[in-house]
Amino acid sequence: AAAQREFSRRADKVVEVNAGHHPFLSQPQTVADIIVNLS
Repeated sequence: AAAQREFSRRADKVVEVNAGHHPFLSQPQTVADIIVNLS
């Protein structure tokens, strides 16, 4: 997680999801909500 946070410092906006390695499998609705709210 620390390495991912280091890379994310370059981003304008970061969203953290409390999930395992594949949040799109364990929390698909959360990921869908994030994508819908990108615009």
